[in-house]
Amino acid sequence: MSKLLHADNNRMLRSRVFRLGMASLAALVLLTFALEGDAGILKRTESGFQGLLLFLPMVCSFIIILYVGHEFAGGAIRNKLIVGHLRSRVYTSWMVVGIGVTVIAMIFSAAMLAAMCAIDGGMGKLAAKPLITVWTVLLCELLSNAAMSLLFAVILPGAKGAVVSFLYQYALLMVFMISMDGGGIGWIKTLSHFFPQGLMGVAALQRAPEKPWLYMLCSLGAAVAFYGVGMYSFRRKDLN
Repeated sequence: MSKLLHADNNRMLRSRVFRLGMASLAALVLLTFALEGDAGILKRTESGFQGLLLFLPMVCSFIIILYVGHEFAGGAIRNKLIVGHLRSRVYTSWMVVGIGVTVIAMIFSAAMLAAMCAIDGGMGKLAAKPLITVWTVLLCELLSNAAMSLLFAVILPGAKGAVVSFLYQYALLMVFMISMDGGGIGWIKTLSHFFPQGLMGVAALQRAPEKPWLYMLCSLGAAVAFYGVGMYSFRRKDLN
């Protein structure tokens, strides 16, 4: 298992998809930060964070789905099975890679926002406790997003999975934005416990959501459920 994890992680970090994803994240963070123009530093940083709630899950999802899709298309899965790796270990290795991509992307984005905020002299105005709480909740919801993305990657490998993931996440975003404009609907607010886009209406850099532990439990529970369904689907999938 360790050799499989090592090989998969190295392959991901060297992949063009991963590098393009990180480059696009950097560009999107800079764009959302810059669009506020002459607004106050905290407002510009907040805009960058809100942009991340849209872009970060999509970028991470694309990286995971296209990486796994390449495994299907290139015959790497069959080679792994031939040398004796179990399907459960192959899928678990993908999940670990997906978690790694998610953590790296989040740290990279947070570091960019922090650097831009510090350059403008705004770091001293940020309170540590809500920052830690908000980023912890976001990480849990991004892990749910990673498990969901891997499920899409197995059911619809390659570009099809990426398109379906984009449409699904864009639909979620539209639902949450409509809810925010309309004052909120109960079941839509409930969805915000599971998906990072939903945090747009309930969290900010200086405002943690109420009952953050509930968001963490719900999103991690969803991650486990997505992982279980994905594992079941992959073990039954015909690779011919």
